[in-house]
Amino acid sequence: ISLQTESDENSHPSNAEVCSFGGQSRNGSKGGKPLNGRTILQRTCSPSSTGHHQQHHHPQHDLHKDVAEVRAVGRQPGQHRVRPGLLLREPPGEGGKPFGTFNPGSGGHLLQGLLLLLFQFAEKFAEFKEAARLAKEKSQEKTELTSTPSQESAPADLQSPLTSESVNGTAADRLAADADTRTESSQNALPFSHSSSSINKHWEAELAALKGNNAKLTAALLESTANVKQWKQQLAAYQEEAERLHKRVTELECVSGQTTVIKTQKTELNRTIEELEAALRAKEEELERLKAEVESANEFKFQKDSLLQKLEDTEARNRTLEAQLSDLEQRLEGIQLERETYRKNLRSLLELLDGKIFELTELRDTLVKLIEGS
Repeated sequence: ISLQTESDENSHPSNAEVCSFGGQSRNGSKGGKPLNGRTILQRTCSPSSTGHHQQHHHPQHDLHKDVAEVRAVGRQPGQHRVRPGLLLREPPGEGGKPFGTFNPGSGGHLLQGLLLLLFQFAEKFAEFKEAARLAKEKSQEKTELTSTPSQESAPADLQSPLTSESVNGTAADRLAADADTRTESSQNALPFSHSSSSINKHWEAELAALKGNNAKLTAALLESTANVKQWKQQLAAYQEEAERLHKRVTELECVSGQTTVIKTQKTELNRTIEELEAALRAKEEELERLKAEVESANEFKFQKDSLLQKLEDTEARNRTLEAQLSDLEQRLEGIQLERETYRKNLRSLLELLDGKIFELTELRDTLVKLIEGS
């Protein structure tokens, strides 16, 4: 079937546009080339006699116009108008036999087949163009994909030591202040309080170490969760890209008319698919490692909670011991006051006894003198 542009009544006959599909064109050349059992439309347009070039339209845009404006023209049995200016004719078949007639029964089927094949040609043309564009973009995306993980993990690496240092610094300052106050209060205590103070210091040091480890683990946990989300998004994007590339490869294999170009594109796409699959495997391994780190961080958090509970118990015991110690100190002060009063009373009694003894010795001396004088 050949398509010839029929202009208005006053148009020049040299402005005709002849397009053949699957048969002989008007000038005798082959109008279609078979590709994998399908026939692709060839448009051969002759320039006008005035030397001006005809306007080139997008095939899919013209195709939608053709479908929208199909109507019968004239009363000739072999002509139908697909759009204004485009006339559908039926050339004679090979061997002098007619190819078919546009009667009301068979004309609709022929026109339907023509429009269907026109749609297929427009779709394959758009797919070919998209495949070329995608193959060009793949080389650029490879370099971007290899550079993004290192660039995105750098800020998290820089932030994690800062957070751990700041948390450790505040915890260490508070622990140092608590330790100073406790050492000042323990200097006036009895010798048996040294054991409780050493236990206190031990638990305080352990608490400081736990707080530092907790800060590091929380920073690592936040970083790992952020990386997990990022890798999940990239994994989904890689999977979609791999599926799209697989579909593109199958489509390009179906439309492999130009063997050399298609083979090179196929090898490039297979190589990019292998690289993407390797990247996917690496990301999956990284995801498993991050999951293991998250599980270990949860275990450390459980250990931290148990140690904090033990620390609270020891602090409660220390508070009870401090209360007992303050009670004993008060009792000791009372006993010391009683001893001081007892010593004062004893000293005054001794002084009184010394005075009495001195008086008795004087009395004895006077009695001795009286006895000797008598």
